[in-house]
Amino acid sequence: MVILDTHQYFFHRWFHTNKFLYKHVHSHHHRLYVTYAFGALYNHWLEGITLDTIGGAVAFYFSGMSVREGMFFFSFSTMKTVDDHSGYSFPWDPFQIFSNNAAYHDIHHQPKGIKSNFSQPYFTFWDRLLGTYSPVEVKKD
Repeated sequence: MVILDTHQYFFHRWFHTNKFLYKHVHSHHHRLYVTYAFGALYNHWLEGITLDTIGGAVAFYFSGMSVREGMFFFSFSTMKTVDDHSGYSFPWDPFQIFSNNAAYHDIHHQPKGIKSNFSQPYFTFWDRLLGTYSPVEVKKD
């Protein structure tokens, strides 16, 4: 999880800070200001290869997972990413136990949060360490 998160954070942030990559590649995903589940994997092919395919391969290789463990991990990671883009944060949702959840990622897709909350899909420690963390404000009725 840490290996995948590290790869995702630095490449995701690079896709935001490099004007060429943002304009021609990552902005495709950010056409979605309101997140929805199927939008999680709505991205440019280069981004899909760089963040998802290569990131997954690096995590698989360096963690020493078996093929069965890798299948479970990548299936779980994909479901979590889809859940994080759903826009819903149900209390009974097992994917929402992580600090990086739907509410956290929704901020990233808003105009005010476009330069924050790059971490994906599990933890938020890179955002906290490198000053790109934007806290989730939950309003209670």
